[in-house]
Amino acid sequence: MKAGLIMRHDVMSILHAFCMIAENHSFTRAAAQLHISTSALSQNMSQLEDELGVKLLNRTTRRVGLTEAGHAFLASIRPALNHIDEAMEHARQSRDIPGGTLRLTVPRTAATLLLQPNLAGFMRDYPDIRLDIDVNDGFVDLINERFDAGIRFGDAVQLDMNVVPLGDVLRPAIVASPAYLARFGTPLHPQELINHRCLGERVTRARGRDRGEVGAGA
Repeated sequence: MKAGLIMRHDVMSILHAFCMIAENHSFTRAAAQLHISTSALSQNMSQLEDELGVKLLNRTTRRVGLTEAGHAFLASIRPALNHIDEAMEHARQSRDIPGGTLRLTVPRTAATLLLQPNLAGFMRDYPDIRLDIDVNDGFVDLINERFDAGIRFGDAVQLDMNVVPLGDVLRPAIVASPAYLARFGTPLHPQELINHRCLGERVTRARGRDRGEVGAGA
């Protein structure tokens, strides 16, 4: 047996050609459907028989039939080829129709301002996508935690990440009611906030297993 006569990238096309010949009982009709010459198709079948070391086809001037080995070979490869064709078609469809699980990690503010107003429309437009959203104010490692994407504010972005701007520029603001300012006065410098009654936010900063907390108010 002469092994290795068929290049690996040619195997699928040659096996499909063999099935086409078996269905048509003709090199001419099979070659026409495959858009190749009859001589090229005949050469491919000779290579296949040499590769396997067994005769698969009985050729006459009027008809092509399968040998006993050819029938057995066809019965073995046809289901596999059908499964491969179905898998490839499914992959093509998935390219055009997004689906699967999309894992996102977002801070609470982004979840409120960016995600919530758009979730209903997103789920309507992409019904095959399942969202797995982690609302987290910590610095989550997207790669190690296996997230597909994340929303970050400012420069809190890992190196080598692809960045796409979302929404308007957000800036923190300090607010107070007129009654409070009338009673306690208006601070003129951030340092003066130490002496005011502030409602702040506790920000969690997490990197891997290291976790700490930073108080953002009094």
